[in-house]
Amino acid sequence: MGGGRFRNAARMIVREVLPTPGVKRPGSAQTASIPQPQPTAQVPRVLASAAPLITGSVDSSSIYFLPYRYYISSEVEVFRERGSWEENRRYAEFLRVMKTKMQADYSLAEAEIVCHIFNFDMRLMFYEKAIQELRERREDLWLTADRAEYLRNLYFKKLESAKQKFYKRNTAVLPADFSAAALWFATFSKRALDGFFSGETEHAGSIYFDGGRIRLMHRSGPEIDRQDMVRILRADLRNPEPGRRILTKEDDPGELSRLVAAARRQYPSEEVLYEYDGIRTHSSRGYPKKIVLNNSEIAQLYYVVCRLDEARINGNFRKDMIALVGNKLLIQFLRSNARLRRELGYEGLI
Repeated sequence: MGGGRFRNAARMIVREVLPTPGVKRPGSAQTASIPQPQPTAQVPRVLASAAPLITGSVDSSSIYFLPYRYYISSEVEVFRERGSWEENRRYAEFLRVMKTKMQADYSLAEAEIVCHIFNFDMRLMFYEKAIQELRERREDLWLTADRAEYLRNLYFKKLESAKQKFYKRNTAVLPADFSAAALWFATFSKRALDGFFSGETEHAGSIYFDGGRIRLMHRSGPEIDRQDMVRILRADLRNPEPGRRILTKEDDPGELSRLVAAARRQYPSEEVLYEYDGIRTHSSRGYPKKIVLNNSEIAQLYYVVCRLDEARINGNFRKDMIALVGNKLLIQFLRSNARLRRELGYEGLI
């Protein structure tokens, strides 16, 4: 495929499936503009690489773009059964091919979880691919012209509906208590994650908001904790009976980090920085550090971790496999997003 064709086709797909500058983003006052389906869409082969794709001015580092890195090319024949067309069976064919493509980065069991997490996006891609093959391979599928035309029209309608749901889902405004205005700090440490990165550089483990925290890569996987917790620092070092300091969003993270370090030196075997919800305690091993994230970046982290949480609850998957896939997805996302990678301290680690 020539470079010009690849570049033009890639731009077209991104316009079709990603929030664009004209589409409302979290925290934006712009209004959504839903593109119309393109009846002559050509699907390029997008390599399963962590490198950003050539997509012109469109940001392909978005987490919403991750499934499209494995999108099958226009040359790949997906639908091989002849003489009949039943959507669920054809969708299963499509997923089998997609999972094969994903095995550049994921095992088959992991690819099953990726497809579950991005279920609605996979269905959107299926409609695009079905329209293409019904147009280009009607006779190979032993379909009459009338039957193929009927199916194409049906999938054009379904594709438009899927796009509208995609934009509604992926441009939804963040919960107010998980927005940029509600951001407190991130906790940084040198803690390693075996199999993913070493502990050579301080990096963020969790991001704290008014409404809770987003846990990033972890041995138990990414997670959103919405507990209404009181954040506490053991910090009254002058008192023989050490006191507790209730943290507020207005506290300076740099000063908090110094207080945490001093308290850990004095109480090396005890909890120093922790949260308490009235029932349980979550202790942090990191140090508070100020970070700057916008609503779009927070929304993308929130988006994929919410889906991981849903898979834990609603999917029939092993929790250790969900943790593994979640860690891989976030690392893949950070590899393609240089600003966020630097802000969270993962430059050179992944």
